[in-house]
This record gives sequence, C-alpha cells and structure tokens, in this order.
Amino acid sequence: MLVPAAPFRFLAFLSAFVALIFFTLAPIAHAQNATPAANAPLKMALSSPFALTAKPLLVLVRQGKWFPVAVTFTNTGNPVSGEVHLKLIGSGDAPANDFMCPVDLPTNARKVVWLYGRMERPNISNLEISFFGRGFRALSERVPVQEPNDDQRVIVTVSDVDSGLSNALLGLRGRGFSVSGAVPSFVAGNNTAQGPIRPLEIARENVPDRWFGLESADMVVLGDFPHTALAPPQIEALRGYVAGGGTLLALGGANAARLASSPLADLWPAATGASGTASADEVAQIVKRYAVARDGAGRARALSGADKLGGSPVVVARGALRGGGFLQSGSAQNPLFSQKEEGAGRVLLLGFDPSQPPFNGWSGQTELWRDVIAASIKTRHLDGLDPNFSGINGFSNGGQGTFAPNFGEPQNNSTTARLLSALSKARQRDTPPVSQIAWFLALYVFVLVPLNYAVLRFIDRRELAWISIPVIVAAFSIFAYSAALSIRGKDILTRQMDIVQSSIGSKTARTDSLLWIFSPRTTTYTFASSQSSAAVSDYANGPGVEQGTFSVLQPAEIASFQAKDAPVRIWSDRAFSAQSVPALKGGVTRIGDTLQNNTPFDLQGAVWVQDRQTRALGTLESGRSAPIPTRARENVNGVDFPGAIGRASQIDKIFDKETIKNGIPSSALVAALGEGFGRQNAGAFLVAWAKKPAAPLSIGASGANSNDITLFVFRAGTLAKKPGGKALAAREGIVTRLVSEVLAPNNADAAGAGTDFFRCVLPVAKGYRLEARGIGASPRAQNFVPRFAPGAPRTAIARGAFPVWIHVEAFDESRGRWIALPGKLRRDASPVAGWNFSAPISTAWVRQPDRTLQIRVRRDNASAKVSSVRVWA
Repeated sequence: MLVPAAPFRFLAFLSAFVALIFFTLAPIAHAQNATPAANAPLKMALSSPFALTAKPLLVLVRQGKWFPVAVTFTNTGNPVSGEVHLKLIGSGDAPANDFMCPVDLPTNARKVVWLYGRMERPNISNLEISFFGRGFRALSERVPVQEPNDDQRVIVTVSDVDSGLSNALLGLRGRGFSVSGAVPSFVAGNNTAQGPIRPLEIARENVPDRWFGLESADMVVLGDFPHTALAPPQIEALRGYVAGGGTLLALGGANAARLASSPLADLWPAATGASGTASADEVAQIVKRYAVARDGAGRARALSGADKLGGSPVVVARGALRGGGFLQSGSAQNPLFSQKEEGAGRVLLLGFDPSQPPFNGWSGQTELWRDVIAASIKTRHLDGLDPNFSGINGFSNGGQGTFAPNFGEPQNNSTTARLLSALSKARQRDTPPVSQIAWFLALYVFVLVPLNYAVLRFIDRRELAWISIPVIVAAFSIFAYSAALSIRGKDILTRQMDIVQSSIGSKTARTDSLLWIFSPRTTTYTFASSQSSAAVSDYANGPGVEQGTFSVLQPAEIASFQAKDAPVRIWSDRAFSAQSVPALKGGVTRIGDTLQNNTPFDLQGAVWVQDRQTRALGTLESGRSAPIPTRARENVNGVDFPGAIGRASQIDKIFDKETIKNGIPSSALVAALGEGFGRQNAGAFLVAWAKKPAAPLSIGASGANSNDITLFVFRAGTLAKKPGGKALAAREGIVTRLVSEVLAPNNADAAGAGTDFFRCVLPVAKGYRLEARGIGASPRAQNFVPRFAPGAPRTAIARGAFPVWIHVEAFDESRGRWIALPGKLRRDASPVAGWNFSAPISTAWVRQPDRTLQIRVRRDNASAKVSSVRVWA
C-alpha cells in the first residue's frame, strides 16, 4: 500500500475538515434563511398602507421620505424576545442605515409592530425585514419597492369598503392634478397607473401609529369607516400628519353622524350634525361650479340630466361654519366645501360625498377634484437627503445636464444644503494658510537634513543620526499636533437650526431640525429628541456616509427615534435631521389687530408680513400681546423679502456677530420661505426667532459647545375675520402659481411657449387691479420696446423683426369663459427687470363665496415669461 507524503496527508485532512464544516453548517444556514413552515410556532406577515400590491407585497416609497411597514407577529410557542430590522437593499457602494425595533412576544401572542424606514440612499430596489434573537429561528423576507414619478401626486383613501374613489382619481387628466400642476409628459397612452395621481385605498387597520408614516401622501381622504374604531396612536398620527403639513380631506354626505362623533371632530372647519337632502339651490351651486358647460373646442353645450345631478338625491352634511373656517362654496350655515388651517397643514371638508350616487361617473368630477387639490396645502420642508447625493465615490448630476464628482459639496445648491453650509462654518474647520504650511515644511526639512548634518559633523558624531532624526521627527510631530489641537480645539461643537411652521390660532406645528456636530475625537454619538413625535436620522450625503452607518432605534412605545451610535471621525463634522410636531400650548392667536403669544417661547424680532410690507413688533414675550403696527416699516417690491424681514427683525441685536456673519438667519429664511419669495405673494404671516431649539436634540455627551436657533413662521391663512374684532385690512390677494405649461415649440424662436395659470384669493373690495411683473425678464429681453396692435386683444413687445407677445386673461365666472384683459405695459424699474402689465379686474369675474379669481397668461416664447402676478384692491 502506498503511503502519501506528509504534505498530501495534510491536504487530505484539511479537505475532509472543510467538507465536514460545510455539510454541518449548510442545513443550519438554510434553516435560518428559509421561509418558516406553515406549522411553525413563530410567523411574520408584512403589509403597508403604501402597498401597490398586497400579494406579493410591493411598496411605494419616495426619496428622502419616511415610509411604514406593518409587521404582524404570531407566536404559539415559547415566549421570545428579539429585534426586527429593516434594511435598504440596492446597487451602488453607499451602505444604508439600519432601522430596528425591539419586540417581545409571549406565548399565544399576536402583535402588530410598525417599522419605519426612510429612502436615504439612491438605487434602492428592495427592503429586507428580519426578526432575530436568541432561542428561535430567524425570520427574513425581502420586499421590492417602487418610486412614483417625480410629478405624481399620491392620495391615500381610508375606507372599510371599496369607495370607488380610486377609479375616479385614476381617470383624472389635465392641468392641476400633478405635484407641479402641469400636464405630465408621462400621461401619454392609456396606462392609468402612470397618470398624474397615484391613488391608494387602505382599511382603517392600515393607518400607521406615527404621523410621519403618512408623509409620502400628498393627501389623505377619510372615507366610509367609523372614526371611533381608530386606536389612539392612529388618531394622533392623523393629527400629526395635518400638523406636519399634510392635507386631510373629510367627506360628508351620509357620514355626518360619523364626522360629528369623530375624535378628530375639532379639526373640521364646520360643525357637522345630521345629514339631509340638498336643496335645489345647493345642487345648482354644485352644478354651476363644477359641471362642464363647454366641449373640448370651447363651444357651449347643453347640460344633460346626469350633468345636473338628476336622479338620486344629493345628500349633504348639515352644520355651520366654525371660527377659523374658510368657506369655499355653499353658505356659512350649510357649507358645501370649507377649509381650515391646522398647524402647517390644512383640513378640507366636503359637505357631500363624491364617491356616492349621483356623483358616480359625473362630468363634474374633474373640476371638483381640481378645486379640491388647488385648496390643498404646499408646505416647504427641510431636506433629510441631499438630492445630489449618489454614493461614496459616485457621481452626481448638478441639474445642468453634466456630471461632476461628488466630493461632499452639494452640486444642486439646494436651500437645505446652503443652510447646512452656513451652520458648518467654524474656525475649527479652517485649515492653516498655505504660507504657514510651506514655512513649517521648509523649517522641518532644514532642521532634519542640513542643520542636523551640520551639527553632527561639527561634533564629529555622525552615527548619532539614528537618534537625532527620530527625535526631530517626534518633536515636529508633537508641535504639529499641538498646533492642530489649538486650532481644532477639544470641545464638541453643535449647532441646531429649527424651523417651526404653523398657522395663527393653531396649537400644533411642524418642526424641521438640522443638527451639525463637530467632534474633537473619533467616537460615536447617540441622538434623540425631547419630542416623543420626532423622527431622527442623518442628513444623508457623501461625507456623512463616508464616516459609517448606524442604527435608527424605534422604541416600541411612542417615543422619539434614536440615531444610535453614529460614528464621527476626529476633527470631522456630520449632520443629522429630525422632524417633529410639538405642541405650542395656546399658539399665537389674533383678535382684531392684536397678536397674543401663548407659546412657551419668547418670540424675538417678530415681524408681521402682509401686502408686501413688513411691520416690526419687536419681542413678543410668552403670555404677552402686542398690536400689529398700522404703519409699515418697509415696502418690498423686489426679491429681497428675507433681507427685508432680517432688517425688520434687527437680527444684529438678537444674534452674535459670528452667527450673522455665517449667514445662518438669512439661509434659514430662504429655506423656510423659498427661492425668489419676493416675486410671490403668500398672504399674511408672522416671522419670529428664539435663541433655543423648539425640539432639542440631545447628543448623549456632556460638554458640548452649542449654538441653537429657532425660526418661527405662522401663516395667517386667508385673513378671515376673527370673533371679537376686526381683521387687519388686507389689500392684496393671495396669489398661487398653479402651473406653468410649456408647449412644444414650432420653431427655435418659440422655445418655451406656453401658459401660466394662477389662482387668486382676494380680499373684500369693490374693485381690483392686476399686475403681471417681470415680463421678458431675461438677457434677451433687456432692449424690448412696447408695441400695441390696434384692436388686438394681445399685448405685443417688438424684438427686432420678431414680436414677443403675451395674452393675459381672467375667467368670467358669470359667463363661464376666459376674458382677454386690455391693459397697459410699462418698463419695470425694480430689480425684477423687464416689463409690467397692469389691468383692471371686474368683481363679476370673482367666484363667490371664496372670492377666487382665475388668471392665465399665454406667452409665445421663454422671453415672454412672467415672474409673478399680484392682484390688489
């Protein structure tokens, strides 16, 4: 018999050992990842209110937004304890944070655990939900995800039955339905799933238990289900969704009793009592407002019996308009459509139910839902995700059609990124001047080589170079470290910027927090908020991900999320974001021309903004009141609204020089109000500051050197009269740019041709004037000369041999058609270069009772663009 040599015996033994390990562990690994058998004692089932399909589960997600997954556990075996984790799975080299929640399951337990994730990395294709712990076989399941089109509006309907709203919403087409309001390019064909609205219908059990679980929804509709059946956390989630800037629509009709007994009844803009049959006059109002009396070519057509809602009776919910409610249609005693500001969001109430007969298949559904969506809120939020972020070593599109390396600096220059840049300006991040580094290196080389050699040669002990060189290197290293330490410091630096958005008279608000931290050492930090409603995670960008991921701990009870053990490198910085809906006690109320501060904060540098004017109130202490000055401090006709507010606030007396020099207050104002805010008119609102955070984030470490600021913005809604006093008289209407539709150009000169649509809510007056500003505000338009064609309804501006023209029209509500406005054109001397068009507005064109005016501006190319429209009494 041949005996193998020693090396061959060793290889044979090693191969047998590896095979033994493989065949021993493979069944265990397979059992760990396998789907549990039907008779297994521990089972896990997944669902989501944003499920596009239930089986197999497919979840709708949005970049930078939180989304919920309901994990249902059943345990018929021994008690188990573990953790359920949610991980984002996708391509690319950017790892994702882990979202986790502890779970305890006694014997014979059935428990629903809401797990929340956030789309904070690009190229995510799946979610992995895992439950593991000691003493039981791990459960794991992968769920694919899908993002809607960027311009699609997501509407979630809560109903215990098939309401039929999904079919109605899927069929909506035309302007005003998408997020931007434009007719999306993806509407082509008959693919209803690619329409401007993505409807989802869920049962009441699928309402999540935290408010930000609904933030991916542009609107939540409360349909046919008993509100009293909702669990307390679900009720608070719906309240928080509205306070956080969402739009909640309640349907009346036969649901009046349910609405009256609802735990959310205090949110309704009108008190609901019993249901009743609408009168002939009320039905006529609905038909006149929404039924289409013209065909596609604009020709008048006769309305059929179905158009006039004949057949089944129209059932409406009866109840009077409440204080703070705004009437859209109907009467104050019996509103048909009303709205109310609540926190940063809005509540809409339809007195009838458009999902019930005789509204099924009604020709007025399109105009009805266009009206509802136009009344929804659009709240600005701080980003939790750099839109330009695409991985650690990836490339990012700066929005200019070219790609640039992502080295941590935001290429898209978003307002949130600029605010973070202002927060992160600190002496500790500065590098020494190049001249100092050059002199240090020159001195180091001089001492290390020529001077060291000269000294050793002079004493004739060149062999000591083995000692002198390490000593010199060590000495210069200690010196360099000491110099760096003197620059970087030993303190933890934090800066927190809170932007609080609410409405006058509301007791809740939305708070967006941005926390910047500079660490003097390589370590980990745990972040949590004092607000139980807070969602905490990182501001996802390249530099943050480079430092490593962490776990977002989600307590089983309703408490603040925690960014657990987030790594930060020595002398590096990282940013974190949080969203919460804190209570403001009594909020800020207005009686007549007096503001009362019932919040727990002293509102410093308070400024009332109305009719493009700033009125400084100074410091409005907690529990105190102050009148709104009748005399304006400054008229703002250009684009410098943040600057005007800053001057009225006298921020140089509120904040230190470094805070002002870094541009933190001005960056916060731009982030809260938006780019080019001075070119728009957002009605009336109160702006104020506080030198402490509204929702403090604790970092789990002592000795932090902090600098915290809170910016408050309280909308005044439509300036409806308040009980007990007269509202500050408003002269300007609230103008909203609904959509800018760009038409396909017929030639190069007509590039950018299209139509701009505006919606104006006007104050009570006997007459109005309209002004379209910034016409031709582009380098091509600086030398335009006005030219009017006699008898032509359009306004022309001659540009060489090619006329540039605009066509300004108002919708005549009494006759149901667009009317061309004859007006005047003049050169604009304000910072908004170009031409201004002005014309009178007839009160007959204003829709009642909500005093709404529709304006459209048709233009033949991009040089004829309109920067803003204002209407005033």
